[in-house]
Amino acid sequence: MGSGKTTVGRLLADATGRPFFDSDVQLERRFGRTARELAGTEGVAALHRAEAEVLREAVVSPEPAVIAAAASVGDAPETADLLGGEKVLSILLIGDPAVLASRAETGGHRRPVDLDAYMELSERRRVALAAVCDLVVDVTVRSPRQVADEVLAHLDASGAAGEEH
Repeated sequence: MGSGKTTVGRLLADATGRPFFDSDVQLERRFGRTARELAGTEGVAALHRAEAEVLREAVVSPEPAVIAAAASVGDAPETADLLGGEKVLSILLIGDPAVLASRAETGGHRRPVDLDAYMELSERRRVALAAVCDLVVDVTVRSPRQVADEVLAHLDASGAAGEEH
């Protein structure tokens, strides 16, 4: 949360000409509520199940897309494994937890998380997701444009600009 997935994702979608799939937007479309509202009314476990569901839908879509997945996908091995799939190129955006937590406080769609809880969640998810991701980018002191440029350079260098999500 707060790493800039949506902003960087939009930049990458524009640069690659692919559709952009934002899990927060899909969550609202599919369930009629924001992540904050789902967590508040049905609990965090229900929110994470819903986030996993919208990620699965995005990954199995036949059209390659840029996907901004919810941070919670690192909480369950089966969901994180979706990001390590053969036709998926996964980028993990990481950063200083205090910086990202302060960024995560903006926007009414996120559920509130205190700094200690954020730091614990962040580290656990970082470990789980780094194991399946193709590239890890620290966003602490980089602009979204710089992050997108690094990802695009990686795509060019690896020849991974084909049919991956």
